[in-house]
Amino acid sequence: MDIFVELKRRNVFRVGVAYLVTAWLLAQVADLALDNFDAPGWVMKTILLVLAIGFPIAILFAWAFEKTPEGIKLQKDVDRDKSITSVTGHKLDRGIITALGLAVIFLLYKVNVEDADTAAVQVAQETSQAAVGETTQGKAHEHSVAVLPFVNMSSDPEQEYFSDGIAEEILNVLAQVKQLQVAARTSAFQFKGKNLDIQDIGRQLGVAWVLEGSVRKAGERVRVTAQLIKTDNGFHAWSETYDRRLDDIFAIQDEISGAIAQALKVTLNVPGEGQVASGDTRNLAAYEAYLMGRHQLNQRTTESIKAALENFKRAVDLDPNFALAYADQGIATLLLMDSNGSYGDLRPSDALDAARPLVDKALGLAPNRPEILAAKGFLERDSNNFELALDYLDRSLAINPANGEAQNWRRMTLHALGRYGDLLDASYDSVRYDPMSRIALFNHALELQDYRRNDEAEATALRLRELDPPWGEWALGRLARNEGQSGIAAEHFLRAFRERQQAREQLEGVYSDVGLYHEAARLSPDDTVLAAWARGGISEAFKVAEASYREDPWSGTRGPYAGLLWETGRIEEIYPLALEFWQETGEGAGLPPTILTLFATAARAAGDSYRSTQWRTLAGERQDQIERSNRVGSDWDIPLARAHLAAYDGDGDAAMAYLTKATEAGFWAESHQWKNDGLFAQYSSRSDFRELRKLWDKRLAEEREYIANLLCGDEPPVPDYEPAPETCTYVTIK
Repeated sequence: MDIFVELKRRNVFRVGVAYLVTAWLLAQVADLALDNFDAPGWVMKTILLVLAIGFPIAILFAWAFEKTPEGIKLQKDVDRDKSITSVTGHKLDRGIITALGLAVIFLLYKVNVEDADTAAVQVAQETSQAAVGETTQGKAHEHSVAVLPFVNMSSDPEQEYFSDGIAEEILNVLAQVKQLQVAARTSAFQFKGKNLDIQDIGRQLGVAWVLEGSVRKAGERVRVTAQLIKTDNGFHAWSETYDRRLDDIFAIQDEISGAIAQALKVTLNVPGEGQVASGDTRNLAAYEAYLMGRHQLNQRTTESIKAALENFKRAVDLDPNFALAYADQGIATLLLMDSNGSYGDLRPSDALDAARPLVDKALGLAPNRPEILAAKGFLERDSNNFELALDYLDRSLAINPANGEAQNWRRMTLHALGRYGDLLDASYDSVRYDPMSRIALFNHALELQDYRRNDEAEATALRLRELDPPWGEWALGRLARNEGQSGIAAEHFLRAFRERQQAREQLEGVYSDVGLYHEAARLSPDDTVLAAWARGGISEAFKVAEASYREDPWSGTRGPYAGLLWETGRIEEIYPLALEFWQETGEGAGLPPTILTLFATAARAAGDSYRSTQWRTLAGERQDQIERSNRVGSDWDIPLARAHLAAYDGDGDAAMAYLTKATEAGFWAESHQWKNDGLFAQYSSRSDFRELRKLWDKRLAEEREYIANLLCGDEPPVPDYEPAPETCTYVTIK
């Protein structure tokens, strides 16, 4: 029997082709569907495995069986003269043609979608480039406008808050006009006090129109002048001067805002109706206290936020129904909590307990004000109610997309939810609406780095440095530290640590990373873990961390204590702390895979198989999700996370392979917690692990010497900086 002829007669080739085409089509549809449902990575792997196993089964089935009018029979039981394999073959041909047709349609659809996605990414990149000041070929949208801060022409410089408040109210009104793109307050107010050309302002903000004006208060009178200017040619399209008595500032505010908004719509020919929002109080003293509070809140320093809080309290004391003042009082309270990105020392639980009734009161008084919806979203985000937070922030931005704060809070919420597929677009939105915002540019630079768009990230940070040198140095330092370049990071942080507390904290971290504990302790209070480490090493640091946690068990003391338990091998004791973290974060929202793997290890050590399995599974799913989104962080983040997971699973060879890959990508265990990692400790006797540690130690010594030479050299990076004597023992260049 000719085997080839027999394979052809039994339609084995046709079945194979039909199976492959159909399987490919099913895999593509499944991949598309699973991505939309954000399904774990193992689901797609299982589908592919089943399809792969099915192929030889289909081939064997086609060889051994034949379809007959009486049903499926073994080939040996079918009379050759009565065989209908040729008929079956024609049916298979038609099926293959149909499947191939569907595959072609799917490919065309996919190509078109990918082209659209690529175009969207290109638009987003152009937006980011415009935000960092690069030249673009695009023209500003005709219906785009920036409201510059109005000049205070009053004899009293302290009245500046009033002129700022007038401009901000007009901006908020315009931002709610459909089809009108309004630059966010943070960006527009960057030009306060700067005598720049209107064309340059328009280019930097990406707007076609600029509204500028002045305010003069004298006794019981107020004069407001406003003018609308075309940015490409300086043409004054509209101007008006309003003279009014001060005893009815609210009617003045409404009239001015309404007149300017209506004039803009007529001049710009914007379709649709925009509503002019009136103030939430008719009490002049309450309103002025509120405007002063807003002025102070926008400065974003600890002292200014505390002062703002007092003015908001005064405003609601004067008018108990002043909704916006309640909302901003709640925001100020949240900004004063002791957490990453905040400005105070309030315990998070205390800040949340104080802020919630304030924001809820505001929401009850004015449930549709975008500023209050944003405040509610901010509150729920800090309360780890992330889905609820996203709903409120989306509702707020649907009304006023120019709220730069809300755009940033939304980006942070998406991150906490693990919505990495939406995160980059949200970051681009932040700089599109608020291209001069320090916070937006800082976060955008770090986000771009996480997606490995390093050139764009650096350009964004450099643009930020042009706007605000300490902020820019802080951003450049963060970018360098994330790449393991501790020495370069220290240079940037040293240029900013006196102006930015966050840069100071990062500098402490860099010093600690390279073992310069005495240097780190000089930047910290005497009662901190770092100071204790400098005095007596890890044992002394552990005593301080444990005592701090026992005295006041909250997230600020729990983290250092858990980290030192991990380093000292007391893994089982981490379990109750892990449960506290789990509950506080809304069952792990936003926790990275490495932390979840640590939790799973602690649960396993404590004998809780349910939690260990739950946390290990979630760690793997979250890592799959990160890798699918291409938000990979540094080049070594993925292999390092995979090494952690493999070590938990007891696969030492895989763990070492991943650790080697991470090391080749630049990882050098810059944190002592990685060197003393509770999972990797089981491999301390392996020669390959010892070799990796030697490489890490070599890189650590190089980074430490770089910083020592920097601090102890003839030309210190900042004036009047005196390094610790212990630091200079590492100097190699005299």
